[in-house]
Amino acid sequence: MTVQLVRPRFKWITVSLLFFVAGVYLYYRHMWIQDRDAVLRSIDDRLAVAADLVPLLLSPDFHDRAVAPGSIALEEELLNRQRINEFVGIQGLRYAQTLVRSGGRFYFSAPTVSKKEARERGSWYFYPYDDIPEPLARVYDSGQASYLSYEDQWGEYRSLCKRFSSPGGVPYLVLVDVGKGTVRHLLAQTFFKPLLSALYILLIMSPLGCILWVMGLDLRDANARLEAANAGLSKRLDAQRDWLFDVESAIREGQDRLEQVQELHQNSLAGLLTFDGEGRITEINQAALDILGAEHREGISLADFGGPFFWDRLSRRIQNAEIENEDSFSEEIGIHKMDGTPSILLMRVGMAPREEGDVQPLYYASFVDISELKSSQEQLSFMACHDVLTGLLNRSGLRQVLADKAELYGRSPTVFVLAVRDFKRINAALGVSTGDSVLVELTRRLRGTMAPNEELARLGGMEFAVVSFDVVDSEESEAAAHRLLSALEEPFLVDDRKFMLSGSVGIMMPRDNGTIDETISGAALAAAEAKRRERNCVLFFSDRLRTRNVNSIEMENWLRDAIFQESFRIVFQPIVEIRNRRVRGVEALVRWVGPNGRPMSPEDFIPMAEETGMMQSLSALLFRLTAQEFLKLQRAVPDIYLSLNVSPVLFRDNLVESMLRDFIEKRGVSPSDVLLEITETALIADMENCRGALVRLTDKGYTMAIDDFGVGNSSISYLQNFPVRKLKIDKSFVQRIGSHEEDWTLIRAILRMSEVLRVDVVAEGVETEEQERLLGELGCPLGQGYLYYRPMDLETCLKALGAREAGDTDV
Repeated sequence: MTVQLVRPRFKWITVSLLFFVAGVYLYYRHMWIQDRDAVLRSIDDRLAVAADLVPLLLSPDFHDRAVAPGSIALEEELLNRQRINEFVGIQGLRYAQTLVRSGGRFYFSAPTVSKKEARERGSWYFYPYDDIPEPLARVYDSGQASYLSYEDQWGEYRSLCKRFSSPGGVPYLVLVDVGKGTVRHLLAQTFFKPLLSALYILLIMSPLGCILWVMGLDLRDANARLEAANAGLSKRLDAQRDWLFDVESAIREGQDRLEQVQELHQNSLAGLLTFDGEGRITEINQAALDILGAEHREGISLADFGGPFFWDRLSRRIQNAEIENEDSFSEEIGIHKMDGTPSILLMRVGMAPREEGDVQPLYYASFVDISELKSSQEQLSFMACHDVLTGLLNRSGLRQVLADKAELYGRSPTVFVLAVRDFKRINAALGVSTGDSVLVELTRRLRGTMAPNEELARLGGMEFAVVSFDVVDSEESEAAAHRLLSALEEPFLVDDRKFMLSGSVGIMMPRDNGTIDETISGAALAAAEAKRRERNCVLFFSDRLRTRNVNSIEMENWLRDAIFQESFRIVFQPIVEIRNRRVRGVEALVRWVGPNGRPMSPEDFIPMAEETGMMQSLSALLFRLTAQEFLKLQRAVPDIYLSLNVSPVLFRDNLVESMLRDFIEKRGVSPSDVLLEITETALIADMENCRGALVRLTDKGYTMAIDDFGVGNSSISYLQNFPVRKLKIDKSFVQRIGSHEEDWTLIRAILRMSEVLRVDVVAEGVETEEQERLLGELGCPLGQGYLYYRPMDLETCLKALGAREAGDTDV
């Protein structure tokens, strides 16, 4: 064997020995750690067993008696010490001792001592332990046993401290420990076990491993050389195969791409063409021919399309792109097709790469016809700013026109808003198509009233706005407003039907400040207020009107919260016979104190509830509260009736019958004890439905009365066509009965009519004895007012009417 072969073998033998030694070391460490943990666990287990046995060495009541020095006899102390010393020797411990705490200090109660220590001390019983470790105090307080490792002047120790309690409930500690020397001795006994195992394995495996390793070297060398040769040959074959595959794939991919480009070129929806610097088309696809309206022929040029200026414009744009080093550009270009039809193209033009020897540059272009898209965009832009039905400007378009003209004139315009009344009835009765016809005719009339330099817009629904920069003072504005109202003077004729409409106009005069939206909204606010007042009313906007509108919004929010929180209270005002002032009934009235601490008038918040859709929920609440209060009053004052006001909204929405059933009848109030007060407005709004509801309610036992009779369109036909049994004369006539002869005459006429029709009459607002005297002379049977009683809550009403059960009523 040569030296060259021996050196590698010695090297591998040395490496194997190093790995073997490392394995032995790791094996030794692993075994040593396991044995060490086992030894430590056995020490802790020995301490735990010893701690549990120490209390058995002492008498059961030992610690009940060991409370101070001298409390244990010397013989018992010596006996305890002898037992503990023998126990320590048997268990292989260093010490075993018990401790008690007295006065915040720990004392030995049964310690382990040597004979020498006993002679020196004389007695170890109840000797203070001043250097007690802190963990012993925690064990005493918590009751949780604890293993400790500590060091004192005698050495290092492993100990266990555990708390016990005597039969008398005296807690004490048991402390047992063992010296670290004992622990090291036990560990040393296990030290050589893994070492001997490792040595045995080394002796057995080393020779065998060396022999096998040396024998395998020659085989490994031969295999390595063979594998190297095979790997080199495989790499060369793989390289050749990959090269052939790449070439074939490239050829196939090029062919596929060429076919795809050709197919895309012919089947593309976009027009594709190439042209030279003179505009001559070199290639063109079918889509381009279709878009341009041309046929394929030789010599076709871009100059053939769009007149003489199309190619000039396109060529100049190409020159600018080349100067600015733009590879391509997009442009919207208008052309004329071959048949003369105008069209708009969105075209993208780029320069093709020039090859060496090319004389003329070559350009490519792709384009689509966007004529329909542009038309749709213009239509959408028009619809965004105009009303579809009338073709007038809408709110957005009016805002834009105002902005443009305000910048031109340098000031805001005068804005008129026309609010048309009664149009909803036409839509509801005859359909939307009829309403649209009326709306178109109204638009035509309004256009006819426009002065030059005025803009007309439809804000929505039946609100129209007119903007004028020429009208600058109030007289001209009022004249212009009446000019708008004149469009409503003639009846509207649709399908042989005539319709009369009326309206109101709100005016916003020019201001130095304020936005466009504020200008339009100010005129609309004035129009809405004018619409509430009277027909053909013209009203100018004012800051007070805006403030009132803000207050109205605030009251609406307060009212909604008050309904939810039931913040209303019911009061009663008695109705009496005028001749003897005997109480015949009571009218239920509502009171509400707003969040601002001020009383809110029903004349303000009742119309607010009717306009905002809250009347149903408000009526339900008030009916329920009234029924509860009236039942208590009726138990104390029998033979009185309840006069209840009913909103016209309940008749309009066909809710009155169901609400009276749910909130009056089901609460225990008899219909025969209820008088329903209805305004003339409710009767006029929908006579047929209202009459049917009144008849059904009368059949159930309710009595009907017309409230505020005389102030509206009072007509004897109401009394003939409706089941009315009472009239309530409005207080405005009663309060002027002594000073205005016409009011005295009117009341006398009402009373004479009531006698003929056999209906009772109640005079409202009686405040003086003179008024009472005149009413009595005219024969008015019933009265109501401050002369008799003011509105009172239930408790006050019971006291005022002298109810015997007033003291038992739970208000």
